[in-house]
Amino acid sequence: MLFLSLAVLLVPAVLGGNICCTPRQWEGVEAQVIGTLKNGGTPLLSETEIKVSVDATNNRMAFDEKVTANGYTVNVKVIQLWDKKTEYTIQQTGTCTRKQLIGDFPSGCIPDTATLTGKHFEGSPQNKVTYNSYRIADAAKGVTIIADMTTDTCEPIRQETFGYSGTEYYLISNRYYDISGGIKNATVFDVPPACNNAPFVGSFGKQRGILVG
Repeated sequence: MLFLSLAVLLVPAVLGGNICCTPRQWEGVEAQVIGTLKNGGTPLLSETEIKVSVDATNNRMAFDEKVTANGYTVNVKVIQLWDKKTEYTIQQTGTCTRKQLIGDFPSGCIPDTATLTGKHFEGSPQNKVTYNSYRIADAAKGVTIIADMTTDTCEPIRQETFGYSGTEYYLISNRYYDISGGIKNATVFDVPPACNNAPFVGSFGKQRGILVG
């Protein structure tokens, strides 16, 4: 996995209220670009296309990722089962590793501490999608998030995340499309037998994005 474990808009749960929350179950495609710069060195860039399945009703998420970086492309499947506090990463070779999930299932909500920076629409006035833009300062230490969410259903359209971690500065750009409600095929959450005795390689908190773990 590159830099951050890759996925969707799910802000960590916060004390207080929320402006809006994503649907309890939804699927879609996320196009992600990550740029990083460490110690003033050469900038690094990766591109990822992710098929996302979010099931907040059953506390689980799945991500089919196609990652391109440094001229190489790899396919990775990630399954998060929050009831088991376990994330499974399955490489295209079939090998599997596990990580311990820390905290609660990501809320998928825009907190009421966010600032509404504008109301907009895309398309023509006769055929448009309306959305609200929010700025979330200090979403984590040194991290700012700008999120565009549909006005009526709070579905994600775009998310920009930028900040620093230690000596590394980064910008993560996410775009979401082909979103639909519900889970078409629950087998996307099935963990393959190769993961039953897979080694644990660390822990993972809620750093994927603002809206998805």
